[in-house]
Amino acid sequence: MKAMRGYVLFLLVAGFSIGCDDDVRPDDDGGPDSDSDTDSDTDTDTDSDTDSDTDTDYLPMTDCEGGKYDPNSNLCWENPYSSLQYTWSDAIAYCEDLVVGESDNWRMPTVTELRSLVRGCPVTEVDGSCPISEDSPFSDNTDECDGCEEHMGPGNGGCYWDEGLIGDCDVRLWSSSEVTDVIEDVWVFAFGWAIIVTWSQGQDECVRCVRDGQ
Repeated sequence: MKAMRGYVLFLLVAGFSIGCDDDVRPDDDGGPDSDSDTDSDTDTDTDSDTDSDTDTDYLPMTDCEGGKYDPNSNLCWENPYSSLQYTWSDAIAYCEDLVVGESDNWRMPTVTELRSLVRGCPVTEVDGSCPISEDSPFSDNTDECDGCEEHMGPGNGGCYWDEGLIGDCDVRLWSSSEVTDVIEDVWVFAFGWAIIVTWSQGQDECVRCVRDGQ
């Protein structure tokens, strides 16, 4: 487990630059070509079909006080999100203190709620093959949460979210979901690739707050 965690953190450090305004593009892992090509051919057909069905199933977002309302999940999302960066605990406090108009019931989203924002990447959508949810452990299964090709989503700039959302998707967004077997690590999301990874609570990252209902 320590060896795997060290490897993933190495990839994150190598492929991500820290900061709300910086890219977080992951590097190619350079895996074996023969097996990768075979799996890619099989998965491409499956993902293409799933993606097509998924696109037609989602209702578009509409306006809500302070952001955009997703009728698919009955959640209102801060839009745009804050341009400032916060540690995990400060991001929680920011959302809890946020007041927009008469709405003061904001909070940091769970990783499943962040997954509900995904458009065009079947693997990390809520019903996708990615196994991560609230209180998920760090394990080999997280390799399935690598997301999709860079900037090929339906949102502005190729982000893997609804086109009505505003913000830089080449950043990490905090979730409130802690990793059960890694102290002080939580799940974070990058919508430029729709990937989910672990991150230390002490880092300064971005947050898109959420509240229930329209």
